[in-house]
Parts: sequence; C-alpha cells; structure tokens
Amino acid sequence: MLTRNGFSCPLHFLQVFSWLLELWHILIPIFFASNENLSAKNLSFLVLFYFSSFFVIIAGYLATKSNPSIPIKAEPIYLETNESVSFYCTVCKSYVSKTSKHCGQCNRCVEGFDHHCKWLNNCVGKANYKLFIYLILSLNINILFLFAYEIVSLINLIEPKRIILILDSIFNFLIIFLLSYLISLHWYLKCKNLTTYEYIKIRRLKSAKQVSSYKDTEDNQPSLPSQHKKKIRNVRVHRSCMTYIEKNQELCILQSASQEDILSLMSFED
Repeated sequence: MLTRNGFSCPLHFLQVFSWLLELWHILIPIFFASNENLSAKNLSFLVLFYFSSFFVIIAGYLATKSNPSIPIKAEPIYLETNESVSFYCTVCKSYVSKTSKHCGQCNRCVEGFDHHCKWLNNCVGKANYKLFIYLILSLNINILFLFAYEIVSLINLIEPKRIILILDSIFNFLIIFLLSYLISLHWYLKCKNLTTYEYIKIRRLKSAKQVSSYKDTEDNQPSLPSQHKKKIRNVRVHRSCMTYIEKNQELCILQSASQEDILSLMSFED
C-alpha cells in the first residue's frame, strides 16, 4: 500500500478549482482597493480577511498533506484488554481497526474514516479530522470578512466594478451558506457520536427499508379484478401453496401466491 496524501497525482478537479478560487479571493480586494480611498471600516475588514486567509492556507495545506492511512500490519491489532481484533482488509492484506474503512478512491484503509473529501483530494479520518474542521471553520470566517468588505465597498464603486463585486458577493453568500450547513452537520454528528460515513449508511438503510416495506405492501396485497370482488364466505387453499393467510374484513388474501393462483383456488358463493 503506497503512502498517499492530497497532493498525490492525479489531482481532483474540485481541488484545483478551490486553489484558483482562493487565489481569486486574495487578488480581488487588491484590485478594488487600489483605486479607492479606503475607510476605516473597509480597511479593518480587509486586514481581518488577509489575516484569516493565512490560517486558511495553513489549514488547507496541512489537511491536504496529511496521510490518514493505517500502516500495514501482519499481526492482529490488540486493544487494552489484550483481546485480538480480527478485522482484516483483503485489499491491503493487513489487519485494521474496527473504525477503519478501505477507500476505493485512495486505495487504502483509513482509521476512523469519516469521508473522502474531493476538495482536498484526500480522505478525512482520525489523523486529520480536526484539521478538516479547523479548515472549514476558518474558511467560513474568512469568506464572511470578504463578504462584509464587498458589501461596504459597493457604495463607492463605479458601475462596471460594482457589477463584478455584486456577482462575487452573491457567490460568496452561497459559499457561506453551504459552509455553515456543513459545520452544523458535523456538530450534529459529533453530538450523536457518528461519522459522516456512518450517517450516510444509516440514511441509506432507512431509505431502503422504507422502499422495501412499500414494495412488500404492494406485492403482498394484490387487488382482485372487479368482477371477482364479491363477498367470499368460503376459501379453500391447498396447503402446499399456503405460507399464511391474512384475514381481511370480507376476503382472505394469500400472501405467497400470484393473483391467478388465488382465483383458481377460491370458491365463490353469491
């Protein structure tokens, strides 16, 4: 299993896009501030934006550079109780911990696997989860400062520059909204002691159960043709065909047989 991090090739499109977007955010205030007299409010938001940008870049670099892979181990992992934990990855050919998962995109097992982040081109697990949370928190604050600077700067700008700044501020507002939702989601997962992967599995399981329950209801309770909807007083069913009979108010429905089998086995009385 190769040592891998987010800077390993091939780079993901969203990862490169995030770098270009951060570069755009760093340059756009310089472009607008060069031709205007900055007020104290504008200057304060600008200083806070560049100060927070430094922490975003550092957090992004560390989260991308980190390697959350589980080292290959030929022997079983032991807990503090000295009980053998026989979780084995057949792809890595190594013993792994209970909370690990093999990531198909990275081709490695990640301890405390949370999710694979395409923006970092890296897995988020036990080794770098705190870095990931720090990154999205600092990025949200960073964009908030930029958004505030853009709103204050809109007053004194001429028409061509104002249009660019309005479009960028709308885009930044959407980023703030999505990041706030992501932060809230991870706060919820932390309170529930769940990972993102476990949360998605639970959601899929619930959805599958609902679909299965709906299909079972549809398949197991067929409606009889209208010409046969008569009051049934007596139903004769061969035991070899019968799984169980569900009694309704005026008719009995054979759960395991087809509609034609039901009709062929029934005797109707007017």
